[in-house]
Amino acid sequence: MRRKVFYTGLVILIIGIVLVVSGSALLSGKLITGDSFQHVDSDVFVTKNLQFNGTTFLLVTNTSANISLIRTSDMPLAGPGNISNYAISPTLSIFTDRTYKVGSGNYTLIFFGKLAPHVSYEYILQSQEYLASLEVIGIVLGIIGFIVMMVGAFMKEKSKEDDIMKQFEKL
Repeated sequence: MRRKVFYTGLVILIIGIVLVVSGSALLSGKLITGDSFQHVDSDVFVTKNLQFNGTTFLLVTNTSANISLIRTSDMPLAGPGNISNYAISPTLSIFTDRTYKVGSGNYTLIFFGKLAPHVSYEYILQSQEYLASLEVIGIVLGIIGFIVMMVGAFMKEKSKEDDIMKQFEKL
């Protein structure tokens, strides 16, 4: 019984590891990252055109207060004084990180300042976010598998004398 529990935990652990590795490998090919800004005008820096072909999650890290996400078509109209008219509000903002959920279209991160900002961004289509859930499921299975293995490793074997005594008592 002890071995069965141990090997069951080992199998669950291996399945968890496979899910984490495969989810990470698949996700790394789908996650697009960037950190460069181009100087386009006096005190104006922009990212390359971010083209999204479906609902997309965009994470901008280490953001400055004056970095905004706008539609690329609004770029000629946006300036430091009216950027709030064109800026897309983040879905979630935590400290210096902002998350956006945007639909199909062309977008640009724009920054008004003297020097290019030290910002990174990454995005993935919503239809591909299931790849991240593979990693989470794999981590959970890995933890469960490890716990089951430990239970199997430290579980006491039933002594044969106990079985013989129980049979004798039934007579």
